[in-house]
Amino acid sequence: MALYQFASKAEHDEILNTIKADIAKISAAAVNPDNEDVENCAVSYAGLGYLNPYKIDQILTELGYESQSADENGWEGDYWIRYTHGEDPIITLYYEAWDFDLKLIAGWEY
Repeated sequence: MALYQFASKAEHDEILNTIKADIAKISAAAVNPDNEDVENCAVSYAGLGYLNPYKIDQILTELGYESQSADENGWEGDYWIRYTHGEDPIITLYYEAWDFDLKLIAGWEY
């Protein structure tokens, strides 16, 4: 089985439910006018070997998010993809290849 595939329906459902809950949490923080710290609007998946950017993209697409743009900064290996979903805050999938920092960030544009 390839790393980008879900091992089972149970794994898919677990990741789906986790991401839905995380999006609700970080989106609420992003629309709070008193929130000045971007880290409050982010959730990190670093260290979760079974989760990767491709799986997160699949889940976001399944939830109705649309990819708007993708950028990278070359040799540093940082990638970010912005997603929109109606009037909800923008969700950015951020990935650092060298450090395997994998985050979802709400309301943030790099």
